[in-house]
Amino acid sequence: MKWNLPKRKKTDELEPQQSERRFRITPRVIAWVVVLLALLLAVAAAVGLFGGDANTISLPDGSAEVSQRTTEEQNFTLTDADITLENVQQVIQDLRRPEAYSVAIDNTVFWDQDWSTCQVNQYVRDGVCLTEYLDTTQEIERYEMIVDDVYYSWREGRKKYHKSSTGTVTADQTAMIPTYETIVDTDPSELTDAGLRTVNNVPCIYCVVVDPLSGYTITYSVSTVTGLLVQAEYSREDEIVRNVSITAVNMETPEDELFELPDGTQVLNLPDDTSTDDAGEDTTASEDDTTVTTSNGLLD
Repeated sequence: MKWNLPKRKKTDELEPQQSERRFRITPRVIAWVVVLLALLLAVAAAVGLFGGDANTISLPDGSAEVSQRTTEEQNFTLTDADITLENVQQVIQDLRRPEAYSVAIDNTVFWDQDWSTCQVNQYVRDGVCLTEYLDTTQEIERYEMIVDDVYYSWREGRKKYHKSSTGTVTADQTAMIPTYETIVDTDPSELTDAGLRTVNNVPCIYCVVVDPLSGYTITYSVSTVTGLLVQAEYSREDEIVRNVSITAVNMETPEDELFELPDGTQVLNLPDDTSTDDAGEDTTASEDDTTVTTSNGLLD
């Protein structure tokens, strides 16, 4: 059966009205042009045609703030799985910790098929850090507090407290946590592995360091969500000898009452006249002999 199809007219045979209709700009044509332009702009941005920096570090959603940095290799974009030995220290350095938080920390030491754990709670806000040390019954045994460059310590139930300059002691060290500076300042040649992994359901950046002096292999894991150290595991000859872990995190601002000395002094926003002299002696008068200092920083 033969189909009788109408013959097409040549271009020059088109009627004027048809010719005008062919070249008329309709709303549908405009819509298609807009869509195509949007697609072109998206592709251009993706490949960096407008001078954008393609050498940025991309971490999982909810990550702590990470500054945009470049690597030596041009046109290379770091993805979630691209934390390497070359950039892991840079990324950890760029993580920002929250200004206020509370954490529970376990510091466990292993030896001869035995182990011992020191547990602490740490509260941070307004530049002040309070560390509570717990005894084996989970009761608070003593406190350490750092306010700017002033160090305080006292025992539970006592009104006497020690006060001195912090010297080289940091807030992290009071909880026996390695600081991020420890990782950043490590000789890059001592790094053996790095990447992303999950520790206790927390997405982390990890790096493995071999300390030539102690012989320890140390695996640091830093949360990409909070910027806080989640775990530091020390091993020697494939045996774990120490483990420091954050077991709980609360991102709410700790209460004011936590930051009081045993005599009731509120240390948040303390005036400048509470400073100590070079020898670490207390220069602030106190009533009822509630404040004491000792040469070794230990309380009776």
